[in-house]
Amino acid sequence: MKRLFKKLARTLWRISAPVSRPVMRKFDLHMMRLFGAVSLRADAPGNLDLALSSVVRELARLQIQVEILQQQIDDLQSMDREGSRSESRLLVVGDIG
Repeated sequence: MKRLFKKLARTLWRISAPVSRPVMRKFDLHMMRLFGAVSLRADAPGNLDLALSSVVRELARLQIQVEILQQQIDDLQSMDREGSRSESRLLVVGDIG
């Protein structure tokens, strides 16, 4: 069903190309004129580098956290297999109480 809808949408987009291309071109030109007045500052590449490095640091931190959580899940599952207490298993919020 989803594939059929996508195919129909692509076909309609291609059919509307003679109308949509000039409209999109005018919109792009208008936006370029609007944002052309707001030029990029000289320190933008430095800010971009700082932002990207902080994103990379955050990604590395999250990967480490996911690995730790996965190890804890594996440990809990192995304890369940060995017949430990039922209180040590993972709970879903709806199971509490």
